[in-house]
Amino acid sequence: MEDSFNYGLRQILANSSTFRIGMLRFRISSYHDSRLEAFNTKEHEHPHYEFAFMRRNRCSYRIAGKHITLTVSEPQICLIPSVISHVRSAKAFSETTIAHLEIDPVLPGDHLSLWNFRDRIAAQGYCFSIPPGFFRHEEELRKLVLARNPYWAEFGECRLKELFLHFFRFHFPKLSQPESERVYSGHTDTIGKILNTISVLTNAPPSARIHAAHMGLSERHLSRLLQAEFGMPLGKFIVYKRIEYAKQLLAGNLNFVKDAASVLGFHDTSHFCRVFRRYTGLTPKQYVLSLSKKEPGTVLAQEEKRSGENGNGAEEGT
Repeated sequence: MEDSFNYGLRQILANSSTFRIGMLRFRISSYHDSRLEAFNTKEHEHPHYEFAFMRRNRCSYRIAGKHITLTVSEPQICLIPSVISHVRSAKAFSETTIAHLEIDPVLPGDHLSLWNFRDRIAAQGYCFSIPPGFFRHEEELRKLVLARNPYWAEFGECRLKELFLHFFRFHFPKLSQPESERVYSGHTDTIGKILNTISVLTNAPPSARIHAAHMGLSERHLSRLLQAEFGMPLGKFIVYKRIEYAKQLLAGNLNFVKDAASVLGFHDTSHFCRVFRRYTGLTPKQYVLSLSKKEPGTVLAQEEKRSGENGNGAEEGT
C-alpha cells in the first residue's frame, strides 16, 4: 500500500501547474520517497530530468560511464538531463527521494537556453551540493502533506515548487529573471504563506487588513500579487478560499449551515448564506442537495421538493 506522503504528493501533482525560471518552464511530473518501491537496476532512459537525493543509507548511479554515490554523510543531489541512459541501485528502504521534471524553453524555438542548461549539468558531473536550508524546506513539505490542514494541497504545491526554485537559483543563478519579467515562480513562497495564514485564521473575520498584518506584509503588495496571479485582490481571495473550505465542510452535511458563521468567521448565518450564494450561485442547502444522488422518499429529496415549492423566497440558512 502506498504511504500517505506519496499519496498526498500524487494528489498535489495531479493538478499542478508549470512554473518558470528565466527562459525555461518547469513542471514536476512526479515526486516520491522510494522507501516502498524497488529501484530500476537496469539501464534505462526517459523524457524527464531525474532529480534524486538521500535521507538515509545510500544510492548509486551510473550515468554516461560516470559513477555517483549519494550518501547521508556527504549530502548531494543527482540531476540527470532527459533521455540520458542511467542505472540506479540502492539498499532496501534507502529513503531516496526521486523527482521527475519536465523542462522546456518558454519561447518556441528557443532551445539554446535549454542546451546551455544541459551542458552546465554535464559539466558539473550530474552531481550538486545540497543548498543551505534545503532539508528544512523538504521537511516542512513533508509535515504539511501529512497534516492535511485546510488548503494543504495548494500550500503543498507552493512549497514543492519553492523547494526546486531554491535549488535551481542556488546552482544556476543565471536562470534568474530580471525584475520586470518575474512571474508566479518568484512568489510561490509568499502565496504559500497567504494560504497558510488563511488556514490559521479560518475563524477570524475574512479581513484583508487582519491577514496582511498577521503576515507582516503590505495589504497593497499582497493584493497586487494576487490580482496578477488569480485575478482578485487579497480581500476577495480570502473570502473565495473561505467559501471553498465551506464547500468541503458542507458536503453531505446540512447541519453545518447553522455553525458556519462561528467556524468560518462570518457575522452570522444569514451573512454566510448571502456570501455563499454570491460566490456559488446556490444557497448552502441547494449546494448540499446538488451533491447528492436523490431518490424518491429520501430526506434530501423531500428537502429539495420543499425548497422547490417555496421558491427562492425561502430563508437561505434553514
